[in-house]
Amino acid sequence: TNSVNEHHLRDGNLELTVSGKFGPRITGIRLAGGTNVFAELGDLSIPLPDGRRYRLAGGHRLWTAPEVPDGRSSLTVGQL
Repeated sequence: TNSVNEHHLRDGNLELTVSGKFGPRITGIRLAGGTNVFAELGDLSIPLPDGRRYRLAGGHRLWTAPEVPDGRSSLTVGQL
């Protein structure tokens, strides 16, 4: 999927997709024109006991320590 929160990096043979919506998080890594090696989960979520839903984002989450109190990284996609 494409969104304003996605950034695509390419260096000839490798393509990387980074999302600012979940993190930052690497949501795609592939050889040029190839298949994403990370799971693409779409809107897959699981129910939580309090009735909310936990969305499974897939990919690989990047973070710095310490994290801010709400569990997100203090690093933003713009800093990558």
